[in-house]
Amino acid sequence: MVTVDVIPPSISGCPDPFTVRYPLGAESAAASWPEPTATDDYRTALLLETTNNPVGSFYLWTDRHEVTHTFVDAADNIARCTFYVTFEAVVNFPPEVHDCPQIIEVEIAPSQNGRFVTWEGPYRGRPGQYNVIQQGPCLRAASSRKD
Repeated sequence: MVTVDVIPPSISGCPDPFTVRYPLGAESAAASWPEPTATDDYRTALLLETTNNPVGSFYLWTDRHEVTHTFVDAADNIARCTFYVTFEAVVNFPPEVHDCPQIIEVEIAPSQNGRFVTWEGPYRGRPGQYNVIQQGPCLRAASSRKD
């Protein structure tokens, strides 16, 4: 008796369609997603082809891009994960803030009026144009005094 594999690979993590906002007038925009994976009952399924990498830029010649990841098993059974990335131009594109520090706690003795605290980042700007923020969206202060 010979067993013939006729079942295509099973795909996990195929993304839902999503939208990327970009500044009006841009020629390209970046999009990323977790790469889907596939398994097979008999052997490992391999990624045969993908129309776009999970991290990359898209030229904005159209506002909707179809992305397909094609998997194949050893018996040449094929399974596809297809989803759409939609791009939406925004007139007043807000700057992005990156690398806000986590909460930083410091002890202040009752005899002290305050204490200097330093941290790395954060950065703000549009993709490709980041500036270090000296003060702004990530700066929060709290004080409590025990008498």
